[in-house]
Amino acid sequence: NKLMGPTGDNTDVHRPGALKQQNKRFKSGRHRSQHEIKRSTKGRVAEKKHARSLKRLNVTSKQDRLNTAIQIRKQKLQSNRQVRQTIGAIDGVPQIIVITFYI
Repeated sequence: NKLMGPTGDNTDVHRPGALKQQNKRFKSGRHRSQHEIKRSTKGRVAEKKHARSLKRLNVTSKQDRLNTAIQIRKQKLQSNRQVRQTIGAIDGVPQIIVITFYI
């Protein structure tokens, strides 16, 4: 390979060969110790992965959510109405009881 140098003359370009020495990186290929893992996370706790997947499985449409909310509201109203109509309930409908004796 020849390139034109700054003075206009041809210069050879040096390319390293395939057998070029590569120095070994420092301590490569070792597993990290538990202390090193804890130090690298800096106290952060991993997020629970299954919680995210459960949310994805329980995706409901807006209409379904509204329907369930309406059903729950109706059930609560009905149960409260039954409690208020029973005898002796607090804030219930007043009951008049007459006891008569025949002799």
